[in-house]
Parts: sequence; structure tokens; C-alpha cells
Amino acid sequence: MKGSIYNNFVVYNGRVYVYNTKYMNSVSFDTDDIKEVKQFLSCSNDAYLKDHGFLADIYEADEEYDWYMKLKYSTRSLDVMLIMTYNCNCACQYCFENLDKSLENVEKGRMFETLSTIASIVKDYKIDDVKISFFGGEPLLEVDKIIEVCAFFKERNISVKFTVITNGTLLSREIALLLKKAGVVNYQITIDGLGDVHDCRRPLKTRRSSFDAIIHNIEAIKDLNVNVTIRVNIDDTNVEQIPLIVNTFQNDITNFYIAPVVGCLDTSFRFTLHKRAHNLKKAWSIIKNQKIPIVITPPLYAPCPYHSIQSAFYIDLLGNVYTCGGFVGKKEMIESTSNIKNKNYYKRIETMPLKKCFLCSFFPVCMGGCQFETHELGSHCQKIYLKEIYDEYFSKYAEQTKL
Repeated sequence: MKGSIYNNFVVYNGRVYVYNTKYMNSVSFDTDDIKEVKQFLSCSNDAYLKDHGFLADIYEADEEYDWYMKLKYSTRSLDVMLIMTYNCNCACQYCFENLDKSLENVEKGRMFETLSTIASIVKDYKIDDVKISFFGGEPLLEVDKIIEVCAFFKERNISVKFTVITNGTLLSREIALLLKKAGVVNYQITIDGLGDVHDCRRPLKTRRSSFDAIIHNIEAIKDLNVNVTIRVNIDDTNVEQIPLIVNTFQNDITNFYIAPVVGCLDTSFRFTLHKRAHNLKKAWSIIKNQKIPIVITPPLYAPCPYHSIQSAFYIDLLGNVYTCGGFVGKKEMIESTSNIKNKNYYKRIETMPLKKCFLCSFFPVCMGGCQFETHELGSHCQKIYLKEIYDEYFSKYAEQTKL
């Protein structure tokens, strides 16, 4: 046995913290000498350390490769982001979607052809864990089509968990009732602050307040027994708003999700990731110090649709498939429009992480890097960013055993 290659080390308050990204376990030692801890792990046979993944054999990277390949070809689940429209009634400052006008119009026949292909995958591979998230643009611009999609799968006895990812401005009580009848009870709504802060970042194209519309809609549907998750996209202009957002909605909504803004593509790669890490760490500090009811978890790049044959993908009603939400609306980034039952259809099948990635201590949570950032920023490696935030998480927020 030896120390796992997926161990990482950080010194905090005079102790060495060791965390393992494969098993997401952590342990700390009563010393500030990382070399001393590494030496101890290199010759240890401690049962606790072995059982929790801190000790491994020489074939650990090979085992991780085998895990990756099983994931790549897994057909156990299907998680579809169904792009209902490329249109939107908001003009968010940091939106990275870019509409190609030729993708706008969808004939009903093409829509049902796309849905039939998804249904065929479910039937052919006997998948019983099916999730469809209605995506956009703003999906609630196409409520009638959403209802048709729900009916399509119900008629074929395919059980699906439906979620609508929406800006929330169109989620009236009337629409929520129609969608609940169709089988939709899960929503994700983005709120980036209160009042003018949110409206500045996520304005309606009509110049009216998007925040006021969301407040009205949430109040109108709170007795309908639907599940609402509030997503807050943070950067240095709104991170201090987190307590205000939670206090405003806490009585009606218990699910909150904090996500750093991915944008800032006019800056350097290193600066962008450093700013993102800074804002996420600041958000965690606010959440902990003010006892805000949000679960603190480090971000994962894995599993990503790019690394899986068909467990997840973004697909529009024309049958165009993207491997990342960041590519939606960019015609040059469409993976293909062929029959998605054919394995050769996926360009991603020909793509593998670099060999050195399997030996990286962050591979289990990274799997070779974010393809969106690779495309937009010119670097596949986010290790510096991941280490900064994982060091923070495992030294300050994660439960760990002291040795």
C-alpha cells in the first residue's frame, strides 16, 4: 500500500489536512509538516486510512481508468436537457448563449421525431431513471410544447422526472397549475439579488422589473406543493446579497444553490478562475458565519455530458445535440443531428482525457477539465482553481477525523 495519488494536502491552523477526491474523505494530523505526513502515509498500514481511501495499491490509476470507461459507456440513466426554445424574454448580463436564427423554428413533426429518438433510447436500454429538464432560452415561452412533451412520454408509459429551468418571470399560478396537471412539479429559478441588484444583472427586455415578476409568481404558487430551487449566480458585485435572498424566501423555499458566474471571457484564464474561487470562498464564509441554511459543497466538473455516451446531453427540438450548456445556440458547436441511437454518432466517444490527467490528484472531480472553458479560454486544466477551493472546503467546512 502507498498514499493514494488522489490525496491532497493543505496546512491550516497548524494542522495538515489530507483529503481524497476519489472518496471525498478528509483527515487531519497534529503537525504542520506536509512532508512528514506524506512519509507516514507511504509506509502506513492503518486500517482506517485504508478503508477511507487514503492508502491505495499501485494499480489505482488503472482502476480509475476502468471506472471512467464504464461511466463513458453507461446506459443506466438518461438525463436530458431539452431545449424548448432559443428565445428569451430576459437579457442577462452574463448569458453565454448565442442564438443562431436558423435554429428558431421547429415543425411539430421534427419535435416528435426528436422525442421518439429519446423514447427509443429508454426502451432499447431499459432505462428506468429518466430525467428531462426543460431548458432554453426561456422554456416557459413554449408552455404548450412542454405539455405535449409530458403527454408524449406518459402515453408511452415512460416515467420521467420533469424540471423546468426558468428565469421565473412567466411562472404564473395559471401556468404552474397547467404544468402540474401535466406532471411538472420541479422548478429552478435564478435570483441574483434583491430589487435593483437582480434587475441590473437579469433585466427583462421590456425594461420592466424581472425581480418584481418573480416575487409575485413565487407568492402565487407557494401553496401548490411544487418544488422550487433558487439558484444564485455570484460574482463580486452580488455575493453580499446571499443573506438577503435567503431571508426573503426562506419561509417558502428551502432549496438554495450557489454557483459562481462562468463568464468574464474577456479576461485571462488564470484571472477568471482566481476571481471565481475568491467569490465562492467568500460566499461560503458568509453562509457559515451567518448560519444561512445552504449546504456548502465543492463544485464538480464530473460527470459531464462530454464524458458519457448517452447518460446526459443537451438536445433541441430539431434533434441538435450539444455536449455542454455553454455551447447552446452556437451552431458550430452542435455535436451532430444524426440518429442518436448510433454509438458512432457521438464525437465525444473518440475523445479521452490526457493520460497524465488520470494521475492528477483532482481527476475524480475534474475528469480532464471543463470543455467550455477549454474552448473559450484556451486551457483544459483547472487544477489551480480546484485546489484553491477544495483546500478551503476540506480545511474549514468538511467533517474530518483527527489523527
